[in-house]
Amino acid sequence: MVTIILPAHNAEDTLADAIRSCLDQTYDDYELWVLENGSTDRTLEVAKEFESEKVKVFSLGKTGFQGALTWGLENAKSKYIARMDADDIAMRHRFKWEVDFLENTDGAIMIGTHCAYLTPFGSIIERKPGKPDRQLKIEHFNTQNQAIRKYFGDPTVMFNREAAVEAGGYDDEFTIGDVPLWIRMLKVGKCFESNEIPFIYRLKPASMSQGYKPYLDSINIRKKYAPEQLVDWPSEVPKSYQSKDSFAFWRRIAEFALLTDNKKEVRQALDKMMREPVSFKQKIKSLVGFQFLPNFKKRIEKKHNNLEFVRRKDLEEAYKDYL
Repeated sequence: MVTIILPAHNAEDTLADAIRSCLDQTYDDYELWVLENGSTDRTLEVAKEFESEKVKVFSLGKTGFQGALTWGLENAKSKYIARMDADDIAMRHRFKWEVDFLENTDGAIMIGTHCAYLTPFGSIIERKPGKPDRQLKIEHFNTQNQAIRKYFGDPTVMFNREAAVEAGGYDDEFTIGDVPLWIRMLKVGKCFESNEIPFIYRLKPASMSQGYKPYLDSINIRKKYAPEQLVDWPSEVPKSYQSKDSFAFWRRIAEFALLTDNKKEVRQALDKMMREPVSFKQKIKSLVGFQFLPNFKKRIEKKHNNLEFVRRKDLEEAYKDYL
């Protein structure tokens, strides 16, 4: 029924947990395909430790992330394909819940879900999306518009394989290939996003979705598929995307910790921020804000659109073997 496609590149530290989470499911009618693509570490060796009737490992060479996704779509024979990343955790009910949704929702060809966030310090945070379950429209992919932007995570998605092929498959013009496929699929059938949380997304500084090149890809995707959305986008790439340091990432982690009243992680994130190669003035400004300015938490709440942030200690306990 389901092929889980899991591209893996230089993911030796997290891949085993990602695979184990896919095997630790309440649903059984699936195969997991680990699509190793040109790693220079032990990623392939880690994947092969799990090779079995349930887990297939394919060494594709230097195809890249996009090439691995395309290969998976072109070679799978299942009704559905589930996306999975090599550094995330699928919760135990994920695949059953998604199959049930697609099988029981008239005309549905894709479902993406909300997710919880795993910080580098081991806390799991839920950010309330503030939006109801809904059928997706192209305007929801305008990620610069906070009021309407999508809230599902790309690796949370399960979709109908034949519908994806009919839509044209992945667009090889881009290195971040999920969004163009989701937009293409809107013309083939009904696509949805849900507040359900069956997925834990690992926050880390070196994420593929961060940086100058992914931001330019995001702009070019809109130029091709939704040029009307670019009126909401900055005319220049923001400095935070051009920077090679991780200062903005650790500040984000500090903000999440502040919003969940996790003082220990605020201190840990601030310590990481202070080690980044940015100006002394920038460091002191942030340090003073987090530790001394009155009403600073309210400012951060406003920055995050007053959405509720909750530390999920229940999930930390349930998935402690993965943290």
